[in-house]
Amino acid sequence: MSELTRKVNGERIPLTAEERAVRAAEEQAWEAQAAERQALQTRKEARSAMREAWDTLPAWIRGPYRPLFDSANRLLDEGDDDAAQEMIRAAEATSIITGDAATYPELGGITRTAYFELVKLDFLNRIDAL
Repeated sequence: MSELTRKVNGERIPLTAEERAVRAAEEQAWEAQAAERQALQTRKEARSAMREAWDTLPAWIRGPYRPLFDSANRLLDEGDDDAAQEMIRAAEATSIITGDAATYPELGGITRTAYFELVKLDFLNRIDAL
């Protein structure tokens, strides 16, 4: 490993211990900023994927639960992931959903209630991964 130097009067001289410590602190700060930028980008992409997943849900979920989705997104915007998860966890299926005991091939052969619970679990997991 080469020694860190600086140029003084056209000549390269080794950095002092203090200069090396400053340089190391600057590098650590830069790396932390880069990691933070990457985490923000990853979160942005995950949030975008959540919105896309929401858009693919059946209307019988999107309609009655749109206010919940919007509120959870506001909490996520504020960085309150725990509150967003609790809001979703507390959501209950409407009587229209629970009153329909039929199974649906387009839902993978499960009931609307089971599908609703899977959707909740999916969004809870997505928030957990943020």
